[in-house]
Amino acid sequence: MLIPNLTALGVRRIDTLVISHGDGDHAGGLPLLFDRFEVGRVITGETGRVADKLPEGVNVRPCSGQVDVRMGELELAFWRNPGRIEGNDASCVLTVSSTVPSVEVVLPGDITRRVEEAFMARTDNLGNDADHYRVVLAPHHGSKTSSSKSWVARMVPDLALFSAGYRHRFGHPHADVVERYRSVGSDIANTATSGAIRLVLEPGGVLTTEARAGAPFWIRKPETP
Repeated sequence: MLIPNLTALGVRRIDTLVISHGDGDHAGGLPLLFDRFEVGRVITGETGRVADKLPEGVNVRPCSGQVDVRMGELELAFWRNPGRIEGNDASCVLTVSSTVPSVEVVLPGDITRRVEEAFMARTDNLGNDADHYRVVLAPHHGSKTSSSKSWVARMVPDLALFSAGYRHRFGHPHADVVERYRSVGSDIANTATSGAIRLVLEPGGVLTTEARAGAPFWIRKPETP
């Protein structure tokens, strides 16, 4: 879905590509992506594993130590749990913030509950709840190993997104996790049933569109997240 969507948007070059970590479901498609697009630099929580999947000479930078970046009206903040860790807990956590409209999007990769606590301890990574419309991509696709009660209570997202495959064999997202977000009033969207989810930041707030909402009725099976 990524390559067709970027092509439809008219993207020809990716200035900065953020890959959470080196697992196959996050970085496995990189060779094909690099065949189709010019990429300026890659930022990731696992430089070695990601670099091994890329052509020689690609500029791969560690997530930790990255200075916050401004991209037009957006501010990008990078964070990685310190220490010698690998796999899910090495995920690069990206927070995208906008002042007008006041929106915050948290993309935490596959971090587990232990690293969720470390991220929340860095309160400077998060805006004031009352000041932001907050979108949170549920860590680890909504797995029961993530989205702890304290994480959900701290984030209180207006919109919780689940990146999951249709009838995925791991059962993502876990029903208890979905209910945990619902209990704090979050709206829910799941790529397994919504298809690609697009967020458009407008002066009045966030416009959310789901690809499957526009699918013809004869190929769309109505399901709840």
